[in-house]
Amino acid sequence: SLVSFFHFAALSLLLFGFYWGARYLLVRRVLRDYGWFVFALAMFTYWVVVPPLIGTAILALPVNTTYWSLLASENHNPFDPLNYGFAAILLAIALPIILASERLLSERSTAIRRHEQARAELETLQQQINPHFLFNALNALYALCLEGRGASAGAVLKLSDLLRYTVYDGQKEWAGLDD
Repeated sequence: SLVSFFHFAALSLLLFGFYWGARYLLVRRVLRDYGWFVFALAMFTYWVVVPPLIGTAILALPVNTTYWSLLASENHNPFDPLNYGFAAILLAIALPIILASERLLSERSTAIRRHEQARAELETLQQQINPHFLFNALNALYALCLEGRGASAGAVLKLSDLLRYTVYDGQKEWAGLDD
């Protein structure tokens, strides 16, 4: 039974290698870098070359006997058309799933990148506005003090409250209407 486990593990690794080649080599590299036409040629080449290689590796497993084998065709010919048909079915099932997942991953990374860019722009704007606001508020307080008006003490208190809010609560993502 331990031998059967290793045979199953080897078969799983071979099938995963077939999937990995389709996803990472063909879709992520060829399709992204060279377009659909070269991708179609590469996919056809992949379909012609890889199944016999995997079939040969499967036949090298000791679990294959003279009466049956782990190949889809159940004979000892890795070039059997049934093996190519099985590989074509695997690709026909896997490729739409791979393309859809790659598209979703791409859209997600684009959305995250846009969100981070918007957040960085907002922080930059906040850093630019705060010093200008403080400079203008201090100039207004200076003018109130020169006129000798009693409202200058209240304005200093309001500016203090506003700066305290900006430093401690202004970095929160959400703020209540009362604030």
